[in-house]
Amino acid sequence: MAESKLIVEELSYELGSSAPYSVAVDDDALWVSLAATGELARLGRDGSEERYPVGDQPAAVGVTDDGAWCAVTKADALVRVDPRGGVHVVSAPPGSGPYGLSTSMGVWTTLIGSNQLGHVTADGDLLAIDLPVEGAFPAMLAGGRDGSQWVALNQSGALARRSVSGAIGVMELPEGSAPVGVAVGVDGVWSADIAGDRILRVRDDGTLDEFPLERGAKPHAVVIDRAGGCWFTEWGANRLGRIDENGRIAHYDLDGLGREPHGVARDRHGVLWVALESGRVVGVRP
Repeated sequence: MAESKLIVEELSYELGSSAPYSVAVDDDALWVSLAATGELARLGRDGSEERYPVGDQPAAVGVTDDGAWCAVTKADALVRVDPRGGVHVVSAPPGSGPYGLSTSMGVWTTLIGSNQLGHVTADGDLLAIDLPVEGAFPAMLAGGRDGSQWVALNQSGALARRSVSGAIGVMELPEGSAPVGVAVGVDGVWSADIAGDRILRVRDDGTLDEFPLERGAKPHAVVIDRAGGCWFTEWGANRLGRIDENGRIAHYDLDGLGREPHGVARDRHGVLWVALESGRVVGVRP
């Protein structure tokens, strides 16, 4: 593996003991879920900060034209903050536990408690969709180029794909896999296998590529880059990692910036924003 490299901090937000978890970007701000305080934070590029109470254990975050969305696991809800700061709630069934979030082709979530997907309908309700695998513990999900939704089935060691027609197929991953993060790239789907300490890519032709990391790296979130590779957080190793379009792996230490990297997002300028559960959100370039 490539030797670890230092990265340059461009901007950071100090968020105390709020436990930043997931991060999403729009043109003017970052949106970050704060797991310890039950809030969704808007962090302006001018350094401003606004917080919106959303309920217990906010998880994945996404952005649409009509605001920022957050899956709030223990509140059994999806919460949207509109551009004027209004807060809107879409209720999920009791105990369903919304966790992952995709804002591609509508608003989608994973329901870890009820083993389902959820889709926000045109009427503003949440439609629950059963998964074909029991006890799958659906984690993150991501929209595909063809309108499909890809889902990391953490406890089943598999990925699921829901097509635009509604059919759901399952692809088994190598034994011992427990995918969390998932992202759709130019030639396949990337997933972060937290149990197997590896990044996996399923190519469009069904070929599976494995990229092993060091033991205890515990990759969590993954996001594509512009060149055909991906970036990922290494929660256990306190690093940011990258796999380039040729399959080469590089690692970037986050020591000195914070600890416990979870979410990562890339903005249109190429800046990577990392949510560090120790209390910061940092912007870096390779």
